Amino acid sequence: MSRIEKGFYPLSKIEEEEMPNLKFDLNLPEYVDKDRIGINLKGIYQMCRVGGIRTLYVAGQSGETSSYTPTIVGRSEDGTGYAGKTGIAKKVPTYSSSYEKATGNLPFQAKWIDAQVQLNLTEMSDRIQVVRSTREWSGELNEALRNGISENGQSHLLFGPDSIDKLRFGVAMGVGAIVGSDESLPSGVGSAVGIAMVNAFFNVGDNRRYWREQAWQSGEGDPFRWSFFNGIQLDRVAALRGLAKVRTLVKELPEKS
Repeated sequence: MSRIEKGFYPLSKIEEEEMPNLKFDLNLPEYVDKDRIGINLKGIYQMCRVGGIRTLYVAGQSGETSSYTPTIVGRSEDGTGYAGKTGIAKKVPTYSSSYEKATGNLPFQAKWIDAQVQLNLTEMSDRIQVVRSTREWSGELNEALRNGISENGQSHLLFGPDSIDKLRFGVAMGVGAIVGSDESLPSGVGSAVGIAMVNAFFNVGDNRRYWREQAWQSGEGDPFRWSFFNGIQLDRVAALRGLAKVRTLVKELPEKS
């Protein structure tokens, strides 16, 4: 695996290789055939770029499991409890996501995060009916991985901007509302034009500031992340949510002939 190509790569190979800005350490049970669990590297990198994620670490670990405790409605003479029709359900997720908030003087569009997705292998194993089934394991891993990446990216894009960035976002939306109130323009067109003009003005200024900072850093650093919105990047949030629903990041590979 000297270069990234289209398609799915066996998990066994990915865990052995040093991938750019990506590390897998799943620790799946020994009875799961890693050669038949395929990882869509292109899809993962795409979601990370949209969400402003610089590096991604995916790890598997043991954890709590979902449970159901029935309500005791009575007891027999020997102390045995009678279970009612209701109870308390404890739903445990198959993953958790986390990252460190980006800091520094660069514009928000140039701030990227280092993210982690922790997979709860114990809960996954409980949900799988055939514990050796690579198809079922791939399905659980796919759902957890794409949701974990999406949560990290959405949180960064929505809550990462500082107070100045949020103020700019508010100004753009306010100007859009004012222009949109012009009855001489078709419905919705005025708002879109006003928002676009203000955001374009702010984005161009931020891009110039970004290149000045990069020149000072001898050209090193993260790329500028373009967006229709300045500050809170709602278009990227929407794109990331869409990818989390349709993109397949993990799937079962056919047996080797």
